[in-house]
Amino acid sequence: MPSQRTGNNQQAVAKVINHQTIWAYTDLLLHEIGPGLDDGFAEEGLSLSSQWQTPPLWGLAMTQTQRVNRQASFLHDGRACSIEEAIIWNAGEATTA
Repeated sequence: MPSQRTGNNQQAVAKVINHQTIWAYTDLLLHEIGPGLDDGFAEEGLSLSSQWQTPPLWGLAMTQTQRVNRQASFLHDGRACSIEEAIIWNAGEATTA
């Protein structure tokens, strides 16, 4: 699983974030999202408009349980308001999920 390690930031408000490993919780793969989500516009670097790269999901729990970001949206165009709704919208690889 991809990860990144924080450095030593003397100006950080919370010093506890220094020298921590942050796990991306993503596969960073391109996924076929199906015709229902294909908007006809390929993202930069992608070959098909029906493909989408999974973004890092760090901080996801804050949008779902803590409600820090009540306007959180999901999918490539933000049409889903929850992870569950994103799964329902996806008619590509996630159909069997």
